[in-house]
Amino acid sequence: MKSPQHNIPTNIITGFLGTGKTTSILHLLKQNTSGEKWAVLVNEFGEVGIDGALLAPDAFAVKEVPGGCMCCAAGLPTKIALNKLIVEARPHRILIEPTGLAHPTNIIAMLEGEDFSDVLDLRATLTLVDPRVLTDSRYTANENFIGQMQAADVLVATKTDLCSPQQLQDFIEWAARVRPDARVEHIDHGAINRDWLDLPRRASTGVSSHGPAAGSAASLLTLTPQFAHAKLAPGQSFLRKENSSGGFFSCGWIFAADTSFDFDKLFQLLNNLDILRAKAVMKTQRGTFAFNLADSALSVTEMPDMNDSRIEFIAPDKIDWNLLENWLLQARAD
Repeated sequence: MKSPQHNIPTNIITGFLGTGKTTSILHLLKQNTSGEKWAVLVNEFGEVGIDGALLAPDAFAVKEVPGGCMCCAAGLPTKIALNKLIVEARPHRILIEPTGLAHPTNIIAMLEGEDFSDVLDLRATLTLVDPRVLTDSRYTANENFIGQMQAADVLVATKTDLCSPQQLQDFIEWAARVRPDARVEHIDHGAINRDWLDLPRRASTGVSSHGPAAGSAASLLTLTPQFAHAKLAPGQSFLRKENSSGGFFSCGWIFAADTSFDFDKLFQLLNNLDILRAKAVMKTQRGTFAFNLADSALSVTEMPDMNDSRIEFIAPDKIDWNLLENWLLQARAD
């Protein structure tokens, strides 16, 4: 029997929707040249699991928590997923990516609670911010956005290659007001400095962990998750899942492995779509590609082959998901 692990360096990489958390984690994973086993626990707002597929080729191990906040339902799905990650992967470091609509204070309290106090060494929380949203009250007045700033040990301005000098200066001044004791940095293209992970965390939140203590990792592994990952039933060609929280709405689809999409039709659909956020890993007649739509800009990256195709949209208003579904079905390869 393997001995229990203790004091695993652990970081939360948080930030609101579209700040580039997954891109930044991918950059960090590529900096791991020491031979250490790094694992990622990821939670998305939607329910079809895109980020796990994007991170899988670079991470030693990836576990996903189904849609919604990591600390909902007494944090049970998160505790189960995290314990499975620790027991099965035995990582040297864990990176945690909450949904962009998560409040990290509750997540920190859970990680500092009885279940993980001797297992995890919780280090600096990195909060990513796109400086261009600081004039948008949909973000700055959002309770979770504010909570992410308050939890930051390092406040990181992202996508600075797309910011004006004034927007970056406004961010620096804003950060000094809202989090005067946080370290302030700025990056572009997700280029987080690996050394920031080992910066110290502020004092404990003092909030007790949600739910009863597990007693051990094994005891949580015997529990049955209440939130199963979305997956296709035998013979099912596609599945649709919706979610909503905090004034935002998501809809995602999973398509069977034998479904192939026309690359050009898919690119045209996403490139002309007026929506807050879209991301996908799709099998096309040209190969498998990741599509990322943010800030009205679409990026495409070739990926290893996947078992199925997954796509998800996030919007601040409920839109006609049936219309989007029809467009997707029309984008299938002949």
